[in-house]
Amino acid sequence: TAELEGQSAALDAEIVRLREMSEKDKLAAHEAHQQNIDVLKHLDRCEKQVEQLRSQDRELASQKKDLEKQLKERQSRVNTVEGQLDEERRKLASMVPKEEYEALKDEIKRWEQKCAEWQEMYAAKERDYQKIVETYSKQIGGASPRKQDLRPLTPRPTWFEPLVDLENPNTV
Repeated sequence: TAELEGQSAALDAEIVRLREMSEKDKLAAHEAHQQNIDVLKHLDRCEKQVEQLRSQDRELASQKKDLEKQLKERQSRVNTVEGQLDEERRKLASMVPKEEYEALKDEIKRWEQKCAEWQEMYAAKERDYQKIVETYSKQIGGASPRKQDLRPLTPRPTWFEPLVDLENPNTV
């Protein structure tokens, strides 16, 4: 019995020790389980952040494409406007200064007036000529002469030798 009591006491001590170890192991398992849950929660948060970052990345890529498209359109407009400005500059560079333009405009008016005067003078000369022809026609017999029969009113000089054969107009 003493032996049994010794064994029983040893077993009781073993049971106490095993219960303490079991308690420690339960605490360690519970702590490990809590750590595992914390790790999983952290992993879930990280995955959500990664998804958010991917979503933001897609949105930013889309915005970047839109902005690049707008940039190209604006650059195209800028190039077009620069081309128009260059054309205007070339036009301005080739333009006559206003003072010179006004002077030339006045000169054109003067020449137009002279031209009008000359046309009036020519019309007067033409009227005078027609009157002379009418008077001449009346004096020589009434009928208006044909154009090929006309000759100058003044006699030709005696030294005149025609360069053109009057019989054949194609000779020189």
